[in-house]
Amino acid sequence: PLVLKFVQMKLDEYQIATGEKKAQMHIEKDALLQVIGHIANTLVKNSSGTAVMEPFLLNHVVPDFQSESAIVRSRCCWVLEWFGNMDFSCLAPTTLHLILEGLMSRLRDPSLAVQNSAACSLRTIIGRFTCLAYSCYPCRCLCLVACVVSRSLNDF
Repeated sequence: PLVLKFVQMKLDEYQIATGEKKAQMHIEKDALLQVIGHIANTLVKNSSGTAVMEPFLLNHVVPDFQSESAIVRSRCCWVLEWFGNMDFSCLAPTTLHLILEGLMSRLRDPSLAVQNSAACSLRTIIGRFTCLAYSCYPCRCLCLVACVVSRSLNDF
């Protein structure tokens, strides 16, 4: 609980920062998301984990899919992979849609690291869907992931 309060306080500082101050805090945001990712299993196992995580995802992950920093965009994708065992059906449909669309858009990111993080997260999250409403995502995702893999192989 103490660690979460500290992380939440620092993430709130990042969220309200603007301009140069926000640009200087991107390494801090990266570290804070790493902390969340590494304790994700514990958070999800907690009975109120999903209820706590939805506002966190909406406030601190989804908006930064559009961050100017490739490090932050990549870490936002990465942290979602660690929530792969969360019951995404408990999230509001709009939250789930924002997460999936954000990850799909990051598959087209100029940074290959961001593309790879998005692909790994999508693989984990989409594998848990049984809902017909989201059946279009695996097909769209496979096409985009194939492009990422092709670019990755060309970079070696």
